[in-house]
Amino acid sequence: MRVLDIMGLGAIDFNDKSAQPMEEQFWEQFDGVFALTETEMRRELPNIITDPANQAKVEALLAGRSQEAVGAENTQKLA
Repeated sequence: MRVLDIMGLGAIDFNDKSAQPMEEQFWEQFDGVFALTETEMRRELPNIITDPANQAKVEALLAGRSQEAVGAENTQKLA
C-alpha cells in the first residue's frame, strides 16, 4: 500500500471479503480513477510496462485486437 500511495494510487480500496480477485479490484478502480481511453493507454504504455519483452507482448496483443476490430466492421450485402 505504501508503493501505491507513492504512485498516487492510494485511493484504491481492496475488499478482502469479496470473491473478486485483488488484481481485478485494482484494475476496476484504476480505470475509474484515471479514466484512460485506449489511445491514452497506448501513449502511457512505456510508463506502465517497463520490461521491453512484456511491452512487446502487450503491443502484439493490442495489434491483434485492432485487427479483430477492423475485421468486425466489415459489412456484407445480403441477397
